[in-house]
Amino acid sequence: MVDSTLSARGFGIVALYTFTDAVRVLARMGVTLRKKDGEFRVTLKGAGEASAYYTNDLADAVQTGQRMLHDAWRQKYGTCLACDHVTDNCTCSGAQ
Repeated sequence: MVDSTLSARGFGIVALYTFTDAVRVLARMGVTLRKKDGEFRVTLKGAGEASAYYTNDLADAVQTGQRMLHDAWRQKYGTCLACDHVTDNCTCSGAQ
C-alpha cells in the first residue's frame, strides 16, 4: 500500500510528506504522530492524553504538530521558534 502524500506549510516551509516522512520529521522536532483506523493522533513527546489532537487529515496533523512545538517553545523561552523574535513583537508565519 502506498502512503498518500500532502503538502504541508509550516514556518514558511513547503514540503511534500508521506505519512512515514511526516512521522520522521515530527519526531525530530519532539512531536509524536500515530495513525490508527484512519485517524492521526498528535502530541508532544511525553505529553499526556489531555494534550492529544486527533484528525483524519495528514496535513492538519503535521501543521498541528508544528503549532504544538511552536507554542511550547514560546511558553518556555518567550521567543518565536521560527524567527527568534520576542513573541509579542513577532509577525512571521510561525507566530500566527
